[in-house]
Formats: sequence, structure tokens, C-alpha cells
Amino acid sequence: MGMEIERKYLIRMPDEDMLRSLPGCEVWDIVQTYLNDGGVEGLTQRVRSVRCGGVTRYVYTFKRRVNALTCDEREKEVTEAAYRRLLQEANPALRPIEKRRYRVPHRGQLMEIDVYSFWSDRATLEIELESEAQAPELPDWLDVVRELTGEQAYKNRYLAERVPMEEMPHE
Repeated sequence: MGMEIERKYLIRMPDEDMLRSLPGCEVWDIVQTYLNDGGVEGLTQRVRSVRCGGVTRYVYTFKRRVNALTCDEREKEVTEAAYRRLLQEANPALRPIEKRRYRVPHRGQLMEIDVYSFWSDRATLEIELESEAQAPELPDWLDVVRELTGEQAYKNRYLAERVPMEEMPHE
């Protein structure tokens, strides 16, 4: 890992059966827990339990925000025992985030569509880019409401604290 450049979008709830049917789609069931960060602005530490194809992996992530599009991200897979030890450092002010992630290749880019248990009308889309200048290739079968890149309220760290329930604009 290293520098991660991505754009994030608010989308209307996609048809999950359609997503599963897309070529190359992987489905990840994720439980993401935020750890104490010592109050350092722009620093995030988390652990994830990721279940895919009947196999569960555990991942520790350290992120430091560089700007709205880019962050320095370090990830490493850990054992279940290490994961359980890290959970003891969970930030008590933040609830774990449960989501189903659909990882879908599209025109040379990887789309990650996150469906959360607390929303029935919306989801998010993240697309990792090679550079900040690269334009994302958004598929026409997704109903994009607006770009969220840089909006704190829709970052997973903030969703663990407070879920935006703004009314979705009419189609």
C-alpha cells in the first residue's frame, strides 16, 4: 500500500442481484471497527473482519489524510487473535460499521459499492484512481446522486459516529 487516491459518490440503492451478476464481482461482508487515534487530526486506525467466499480475513489499517482525494494508507493482514486484541483498543465513541461491499471491475478501474445496514435508499461508490487528475469512468447503470469526495459526513469514520439521514433528491 501507500498513497490511495479515490473519489466517492452517493448513489441510489443499486439492485444487489444485478451487482452480483456483473463479471468479476466480489462480495465482501465487512465489520469495520475504529481504534483510538490519540486525538491526532487526520489519523485513522481501524480493524476489519472481511468475509468473502466463506473465508474470513482480518486487516489492520493506518490512514493519514493528505488532502480530500489522497491519503497515506498502510494495511496489513493480521491473525484472528491479533484482531481480537486490537478490538480492545476500539474507540468507545464509535460504533462498528457493517457493510456489504461489491468490488466490480469497470473499464480498467475498480469500483467499490458499499451497501450499509442503516440505509435502504442509498449506498456509496468509491473508485480508486492512478492520479488526482484522472477522471473516473462511472457506469450508466448506477444512479449517481452527487460526488461526496471530501465530505466528512459520509466518510466511514464519521458514519461510525453519526449517520446522515438527509432526504434523497427525487429522480
